[in-house]
Amino acid sequence: MRLITLIWKTLASSEKKKYGLHILFSIINTFFETFLIAMVVPLTQIIMKKEISFFFIKDLNFLDKLDYEQQVALSLILLILIYLIKNGFFAFFISWQYNYTSKFEMRIAKKLFSTYVLQPYPFHLAKSSGVLINKINIEVGTFNSALKSICNLSSEILVLVAISICLLIYEPLGTSVVIFFALLIF
Repeated sequence: MRLITLIWKTLASSEKKKYGLHILFSIINTFFETFLIAMVVPLTQIIMKKEISFFFIKDLNFLDKLDYEQQVALSLILLILIYLIKNGFFAFFISWQYNYTSKFEMRIAKKLFSTYVLQPYPFHLAKSSGVLINKINIEVGTFNSALKSICNLSSEILVLVAISICLLIYEPLGTSVVIFFALLIF
């Protein structure tokens, strides 16, 4: 928790606002992830020739007008389309996240370098420039890795919560039992 607080204090106000945008992108990505997983249920029901329902939508009348092959084809096309859209957005999101963390890394490196450069002359006589450069690289890399980890952790927690909610809606008893035993194990 101290690391998260330290990283948050290190972020500039514009970077904090961009982290809010990161959360928004994470929510959109979570929606795509969850919807893609939820689309497997109707596809499975079509393949098993059961009554088709999609969470709160219990009756999909327009699918009854199609024959079995058309239902499977439509479901697969929708699944592939959503998969492509999700992965396109995910590629954008990863690119944006890389850009966000790279700018943070560059700002921290400049700040540390400026701090060392502005030290008095005797400081530079006492310290090796190689050691100072090595410290900059290590510290900046540590901060950048921590920020990436925090971004990934927040995104994954959102996905976990959304999928858990979907499972609780679709199969409350089974999901509750699995969550209970998972909490006991961890």
